[in-house]
Amino acid sequence: TVARVAVNIRFFQRQGLRAATAVSIGALDSLAEFTVQIMILAVAFVTDASGLDLDIDLTSAGAASVRILVAVAIFAGAACIAVAVVARWRRFVVSTVRDSLAQMRETVSSLSAGRAVQLLGANLATQTLFALTLSIFLAAYGTTVPLLTVLVVNVAAAMLAGLLPIPGGIGVTEGALIYGLTAAGVDETIAFAAVISYRIATFYLPPIWGAYAFRWLERNRYL
Repeated sequence: TVARVAVNIRFFQRQGLRAATAVSIGALDSLAEFTVQIMILAVAFVTDASGLDLDIDLTSAGAASVRILVAVAIFAGAACIAVAVVARWRRFVVSTVRDSLAQMRETVSSLSAGRAVQLLGANLATQTLFALTLSIFLAAYGTTVPLLTVLVVNVAAAMLAGLLPIPGGIGVTEGALIYGLTAAGVDETIAFAAVISYRIATFYLPPIWGAYAFRWLERNRYL
């Protein structure tokens, strides 16, 4: 995630934007994605249109999350103390924060209603395309599942993977998708095969051509 953010920031910097503006653009996109995911789950479960009753146990994940939050809080507290004590660091941080907040306010204020709709629509299209991809693999193994059900399962799995401190959600995403599809009535063997195929196509293979794309962006001064 950190690497992806860094690449996005660098790309926008090459387009003439400052780092804080690039960060705020990424934050708006992430917020739009989260909003769309919540809306999908809310509509599906309120209307009971998905036909699912996902009951995922987060007890074990909660303990790990608490330890991570405590460690982050200790580190953040130590950093704040160091900045407050060292005058040079304090001046630098205050100046940087003020400048960054000004740029972020400018970015947010420039977001019109039309652009907000485009942002939400693009994220909705992204979620739908991922669900369609998973549906294609299910169909390839001889099983048909309603698109809304697959959409809910995929969104729930993505949100669960985002809560856990595991890079790329490896293992967690696969397990959550298989669990959700099984709850939707898909045979466990077919669900496993479809999910593994889906993850290979959308997550494990893209870095191969992504590496060539990254080098091309570097050579052409986009990064």
